[in-house]
Amino acid sequence: MPDPLREAVERLAPFLEQTLLLAADADAERQTARLERLRKLFDSRLRHLDTLSRPPLVVVIGGTNVGKSTIANLLLGRPLGLPCPTAVGTKAVGLAVPTADAAAFRDAAFLPWFDKRAWTAPEPLNEPFDGDRPRLFLQAVDGGPRVALADTPDIDATLERNHRTTEDVFLLADAVVYVTTPTKYADEACVEYLARAARYGKAVWVVFNRGERDSAGLRDLVDNLLPAEGLPRDTPVLAVPFRPGIETADGPWRGELAAVLPDLAARGPAIVHRAAVGTAAGLAAEYGGLLDHLAGEAAAVEAWLHRARQAAAREGERYAHRMPPLPRDVLDDAVLTVLKELRVPVVDWVYEKLGAILAPVRRAARQAVAAVQ
Repeated sequence: MPDPLREAVERLAPFLEQTLLLAADADAERQTARLERLRKLFDSRLRHLDTLSRPPLVVVIGGTNVGKSTIANLLLGRPLGLPCPTAVGTKAVGLAVPTADAAAFRDAAFLPWFDKRAWTAPEPLNEPFDGDRPRLFLQAVDGGPRVALADTPDIDATLERNHRTTEDVFLLADAVVYVTTPTKYADEACVEYLARAARYGKAVWVVFNRGERDSAGLRDLVDNLLPAEGLPRDTPVLAVPFRPGIETADGPWRGELAAVLPDLAARGPAIVHRAAVGTAAGLAAEYGGLLDHLAGEAAAVEAWLHRARQAAAREGERYAHRMPPLPRDVLDDAVLTVLKELRVPVVDWVYEKLGAILAPVRRAARQAVAAVQ
């Protein structure tokens, strides 16, 4: 006579594997996003090596309301972005490039997934999205250092679309002007970009906005945070004190700020080359880390499946001596015992999904018993 419980256990196995699929789906979105970022990094920095002849791309990045647009305008010496006292002001990229190099940045190979428009005024950078693609407003500039300067949305934006826009431009950057404040300099979401800039070989200037050069926060930034994120101790750090009318005020910081873009332009070819080499090394390291993660996940899932089969077999042995008809809830209890014993690696929310599969599991078990009664 067929063993109804053993048949029920066999019917249970596919549903246990379905739980694995739920776990895989939960982790897949995060890993797919990571792979997509690596693909963009490769395409934008390494696939077209002829773009290394363009001037360095300098990206102004920072957290919410740290004064990125104000600093970008001061660096450029003319309006580019629109300073905004409220959170999430900048929603598009403003890119100022030398007129002679503008064609290289209008080219389809440069950020091909962006909607590129001519810059006419700062206000459109703060307007809400009006399409499916991120926007870039290009301003051609006559004279000045041979660099391209980008003002970007917040890197800690709660709006995912703003964050992705900055992420895409950051991946292309050869140099980063990192703007922070005494209240934001240790923000983990922002500091991550300093670590990645170091890992990808990007030149870094730090602007400590609304802070004094002798402040404890600035000393902590220079002595502890920058070295911890892999940046050299001689990373240029500029303190810009906060006071009303800073755009027109004078002070030693103004001359130091005016020297940033000429310094980066003078080192332009070396900065671009170093960023390309750093990107290749960083990409290889990140890809290796991703493969290690996937290998670990595969091993964990295999171990989980082995435990699932053992648990199912153990429950089968427990009830093997019992003959039908069995009480209605016996097999339900056996199934729940197996499910409660197992833990899916990494993904906890999968247990919220178990309700969706318990019903067919119970149904399969009861059908097995009914078939021999």
